[in-house]
Parts: sequence; C-alpha cells; structure tokens
Amino acid sequence: MAKEDYPSLALRTNVLSLIILKLTRKDLAARMRQRRVTIGVPAFIVLRHLQHKPTTIRELGDHMMLAPATLVPIIDRLERKGLVKRGTDTADRRRNPISLTAKGSTLLASLPLVDKGSALTRTLEKMGPGKSRQLVASLEHLASMLVEGDDAARRTLEMLNHETACGTVAR
Repeated sequence: MAKEDYPSLALRTNVLSLIILKLTRKDLAARMRQRRVTIGVPAFIVLRHLQHKPTTIRELGDHMMLAPATLVPIIDRLERKGLVKRGTDTADRRRNPISLTAKGSTLLASLPLVDKGSALTRTLEKMGPGKSRQLVASLEHLASMLVEGDDAARRTLEMLNHETACGTVAR
C-alpha cells in the first residue's frame, strides 16, 4: 500500500478551496450587478451577518475573521447608503452595535447569497444528490477539525450549523 502524501493533498485542497471561493464570489458579484446592487461583495457579506442581530464591529470582525480596521470603511459606506445604522447599547455605553435598516433588509431579501440560479447550486445539481451530499459532509468534517483552537472560526461554523438547522442558510 502506497503512503499518502498529505502535504500534497493539503496543497491541492488549499488551491481548490481558493478556486471555489473565487468563482463563487465572482458569481455573486455578477448576480449583484444583474440586480443593480452596487455595494460590493464584502459589504453584502457584512449585511448578511447583520441580518441576525445588531453586532459591534469587533464582534463582526471576529465572526468574519477580519480586522475591525478593514470593516470600518465598509460600515461607513453602508451607513452613508442608509443600509445600516450605528446604535448605542443602553447597558454598556462603550458598545456601539450596528444594525440593518429597513432598506438594508429589503436589499438582502432581493438577493439571496445562494439561489437556484447561482453557479454553485447549478454545479451541485449536475453532480447529483449523492456526490453533492458527500462533498458537503467531507467539507463539514474538514472544517470541524480545522476550527479547533480558533474561536472565531468555530463560532462561524456553529452559526452555519444553526442557520442550516433553522433553514435560513440560503436566504
């Protein structure tokens, strides 16, 4: 029996993951342009995170695995467009949660992150249910093993699992 070359498998997994991420973001950007949504993919992802509850920039950064300094200009643009608002926490004045406005909620409702027309959905359909479920199960297993020791990644995976259980992941 041949010995597995795990570094080579890890490299292939890393590159394939990056290709999938790039192509799915490109697809989302195209669907956003089609619907004349002009906020950009990173800002759209921020809105998706805020749809669950008001969140501070630090909390949002932890969840998205981004530095707060990266998020501040995105939040500023979203606020200028009337899609989010900064609030105050009456229990803790140092905390300034950001929440969606009605306009932000309407925008999100008009464009799901993934829908029947998205490239990834169409590709999974071509693969068939057996291979699609096997792929997702393998990715979930890999992610659950990788998040050990990374609290932000673990929380993101937990949120995905919660959204999947509640049926809100594809909205």
